[in-house]
Amino acid sequence: MYSKRDLVVGLEKYLKTGFKPISSGPGVVRLKSKVSGIEIIFSYNKWTGSFDLGGQIVGRRVFVEVEDLLKKYYSKFGLKKDLYTIYISSRRFEKLINNKDYHIYNDRDIERIHPYFRTMVFEDVLPFLEKFETIMDVYEYSEGLDSNDIGGFIPNPMPLRRMILKGLLKTRDFEEYSVKILEYYKENSSQKSWGEFYPFVPDLYEDLAMLQ
Repeated sequence: MYSKRDLVVGLEKYLKTGFKPISSGPGVVRLKSKVSGIEIIFSYNKWTGSFDLGGQIVGRRVFVEVEDLLKKYYSKFGLKKDLYTIYISSRRFEKLINNKDYHIYNDRDIERIHPYFRTMVFEDVLPFLEKFETIMDVYEYSEGLDSNDIGGFIPNPMPLRRMILKGLLKTRDFEEYSVKILEYYKENSSQKSWGEFYPFVPDLYEDLAMLQ
């Protein structure tokens, strides 16, 4: 029977990204670069004997100087959160793929549909993520985004990642921005989506303030 491991190895076989196939995680398989911190995520539905790949793929990139700060506090407070700094989604062929019978029973089925995924990987996801080589690149791009769009680039907790970027880069508005974020998390600490982070926000700010 075709396994989850077979699926991700088959994807790499035809996509030829040079990334490491990873089969861990519920409902997803991943291809991860050993060098750049980039990973490509494919979601699927599992049926008896087959997998249905979704028509959307997600690319993520990790900048360790940002994520290590969050990891420190996630570990301390027992939070199990993904650690990645930026992301992009490609839905170029979503309707086409989702509207067709793309059950994957073996590598031949991947060979049949891989051109769609190859286009999304090599024309949409990788060219975008590879533009960001440093946290300064991330910061400058994010500062040019509309407030409604930044959440589609920096994942939650987006305000904390922005505070980290500003602190590490010693931007002129670090203090002003941080004061607003501290107050916002305090005011909304009764809500789970904000409150689970609030216990460490003041300490995170102090870590960053020491760098200024």
